[in-house]
Amino acid sequence: MNKNKLIAVLSAMVMALAFVLAGCQVESDSHEHSFSKEWTSDATNHWHAATCEHTEEVRDKAEHTFGEWKTTLKPTEEADGKKERTCTVCSYKEEQSIAKLEHTHTFAETWTSDEAKHWHACSGCEEKSDEAIHTFGEWTVTTEATCTEKGSRKHTCTVCGYEGTEEIAATGHSYSSEWTKDSTNHWHVATCEHTEEVSDEAIHAFGEWTVTTEATCTEKGIKKHTCTVCGYEGTEEIAAEHSYSEEWEKAGIGNGKQERTCSVCSYKEEKFDFSAAAVGDIVLTDGSFVSADNFADDMTAAAVIVRAKNESTPALGVGIHHNRSGLAWCTESAKGYAKIDALTISNCKDGSDSWKKLKAACNDAGQGNDATLYPAWNFCNTYGTTNGLTDSLATGWYLPAIAELTTIYRNKDTIEASLTKVGGNKFCTSYYLSCCQDSSANLSAKLHFDGYMGSSRKYVSNPVCSVRAFN
Repeated sequence: MNKNKLIAVLSAMVMALAFVLAGCQVESDSHEHSFSKEWTSDATNHWHAATCEHTEEVRDKAEHTFGEWKTTLKPTEEADGKKERTCTVCSYKEEQSIAKLEHTHTFAETWTSDEAKHWHACSGCEEKSDEAIHTFGEWTVTTEATCTEKGSRKHTCTVCGYEGTEEIAATGHSYSSEWTKDSTNHWHVATCEHTEEVSDEAIHAFGEWTVTTEATCTEKGIKKHTCTVCGYEGTEEIAAEHSYSEEWEKAGIGNGKQERTCSVCSYKEEKFDFSAAAVGDIVLTDGSFVSADNFADDMTAAAVIVRAKNESTPALGVGIHHNRSGLAWCTESAKGYAKIDALTISNCKDGSDSWKKLKAACNDAGQGNDATLYPAWNFCNTYGTTNGLTDSLATGWYLPAIAELTTIYRNKDTIEASLTKVGGNKFCTSYYLSCCQDSSANLSAKLHFDGYMGSSRKYVSNPVCSVRAFN
């Protein structure tokens, strides 16, 4: 292409572009915005907003032209009021609060009062006028007091009419000037109708004791002392008391028994010590004990030691005679046939107080019919007297617990050797009853002397042995 043609083409392209740009400008200059006839406003101005796509355009924008303020809610002493004014161009309303009114006191004509003062009260606040202390007149008794009941009286304020009241203390009882007394206290009795009332009641203030009858070794004496206030004479026995030497001497055929003699009347006091007794030792009827090896034909046995004494438990002995034919724990008609929680195996490790527990739970126990209702218990409770034992050995026997039967079983060979030597009963190869019961209501707990525990109905008969503690 030659140079002239190139210039002509470029000139044509420039003219065409200019024509297009000129057309756009003409179209832009020819657009007119449309605006709403309604006013738009905020707290300061109003204006007509554009309704075409150019929403940012506004017309006739100007500050409000407000009219006069008008009260819309009157203020009171309790609350603020309100007022408003309106733009005369766009009708925009501006609202402000009006401060509440200052309080003006209005005092009542009647008096308000409490126990101490009177005043005229403001109907609109807590303010008081003419406040003053009451001016009371004389007291007037309204209810007379008696010796037991309070009275009352009143007086009236001469200014406001308030009535003040007050209790009058009871006059109290009248009392005799003479002392009434018993072995512990002395007092003055009431002479009014309330004879149950007393005054000046106090414990006797005794002087020194005076012996009126001397005590001997066997006969009690008497001493007295006198109250220095009312003159009451209190008396007291003086215990009969032996005069023993301080030294204890060995007594009895075997060991563990000691005695001392009264120097006045030759009475002998005994005590026992089984701390040295071993399993298999033999308790004699005089309360002493010997080893099985030292038991002689001229000795009489009462029991065989089945448990040695330790710091927490005494020595335990089993009676030499058993009931091998069998006895029932109780009959079906006995109250003990029901469950007794205190005698379950877990609650009864020591049978020494089991009879006490049974009697507490069953009101038919210990009432003279034990041999019929509680045969096994009765055998053990009466073991001492039934077998001719005397003094301290006559009592203290009981039906052993499972734990105590277990101790016997574990030492069975040694114990039976001693029982055989003294002519006692060997243990049966069957169950022995305990004082315990199974967790079931009417099952007694028992120990088989082959080494295992069982239970049976309480009316079922089983062999029984009796045991006793030896301190």
